[in-house]
Amino acid sequence: MTAPPTDPDLCVIGASEAGRAAAIGAIALGLTVTMVDDGDPSGMDNPDLLIEVLRRATEYRDGLSSGAPIDQAEVWRRVERTLARAAAERSHARLAAMNIRIVRGSAKFADATSITAAGMTIRARRIFIASGSLVSQRAEAPPELPGSLTMDSLRRMPCLPHHLLILGGDHEAVSVAQALSGLGSQVTVLADPLLPDFDPELTAPLLAQLVRRGIRLVEGPLSRIRQAEDEVAVEMTDGNVVTGSHILRLDRSLPDITAYAPDRAGISHGNGTPLLNHTLRTTNSRVYAVGLAAGAKSAAMARAQAAVALRAAFLRQPARMRPETLATVTATEPRIATIGLSDKEAAARGPITVWRWPFAETGAGMAGDRTAVGHLKVVADRRGRILGVGMVGDGVAESIPFWSLAVAQGLDLADLADVALPSPSWSDASRAIALSHAAGRLRNPWVKRALRILRWLG
Repeated sequence: MTAPPTDPDLCVIGASEAGRAAAIGAIALGLTVTMVDDGDPSGMDNPDLLIEVLRRATEYRDGLSSGAPIDQAEVWRRVERTLARAAAERSHARLAAMNIRIVRGSAKFADATSITAAGMTIRARRIFIASGSLVSQRAEAPPELPGSLTMDSLRRMPCLPHHLLILGGDHEAVSVAQALSGLGSQVTVLADPLLPDFDPELTAPLLAQLVRRGIRLVEGPLSRIRQAEDEVAVEMTDGNVVTGSHILRLDRSLPDITAYAPDRAGISHGNGTPLLNHTLRTTNSRVYAVGLAAGAKSAAMARAQAAVALRAAFLRQPARMRPETLATVTATEPRIATIGLSDKEAAARGPITVWRWPFAETGAGMAGDRTAVGHLKVVADRRGRILGVGMVGDGVAESIPFWSLAVAQGLDLADLADVALPSPSWSDASRAIALSHAAGRLRNPWVKRALRILRWLG
């Protein structure tokens, strides 16, 4: 195998989720690719994976006999084995086997078309910045505070915290809270507010389930965090004090490409965040930013950004990043998923129709004695074009791909009425909503007149 040249079609900075997706996609297009990375990818570069592993570990505990103690060391061994397999899939060796040249070292722009790394200059047709972020730490929970944990330090503990306080109310925080509670930790979630990015109609069943499982939910702004003997104490602005053995900081990563000397390449940025157009191109027409550098909030968004940038950079297609078509999914029980616009967002644009169907009324739900939790909610305009979908409950995992495609393609509910979905299944809810819309169309006076004429014609 001949070594790829130092003047490749594509140079990718960073072996992140987006960087790997971009590099592998470029190889599939027959392009030469060089990747510059200063580390070796691990399973931890995708926090969604760790959360899902923890959630699956609770299923391991549920399989034990009632009241049986859980072997926490075995749980962590299972987690580490999974992350090790993920690291192998993401390794430099695997990428090199795909004919991607790996350059180990820190990258810096030399000029508008080239970068320097490991003592060499790489001049590429296009450059993708797929790494570059700054961890935004919560000021009220400094890292030096005793008992302060991150997701990385949490998994390195010999056993689970006795009473964990989780700062944050987004879906990641709630997912971690439920998973660790299921593994035996006492958990308190402190948020202001809880799940703010989700429809309250969808979060209600999940929050009720959290409370039933013994998770304490405390909403309101924090005043300060201090050490109280052997515990961590969180003071709320209303005077309430919450104590625990450890506190988990779910720090956020913000784009920061200053380490790559972007000014040398004519890349405009604000406090390290590159200025991008709808194709994720920077102010340098040869350079794109994807993944962490473009503010991707999930692995799915990072991969979608890589696909958009590849199409725009090498296929000259009018690609556009459409984050509203990506599903946001919680790793909770029950799951919540949202795609597209919420009913409030859609109503601000014009008249809408909202359709709902409980999962308990599906064939799969009836097979479980109607104990299924949650429902499917579809938002459409007056003509039936699907604007957004939200769902919570047992049927979410089965329904996500179907509705993601419908929203991304701008389909009409009438288009879905002709789709033959499996039954009995959770998909019965999708079919019921599509048929309900079709039945409503039949009540149109003009449709009724046409049907009468057809009847008269025999």
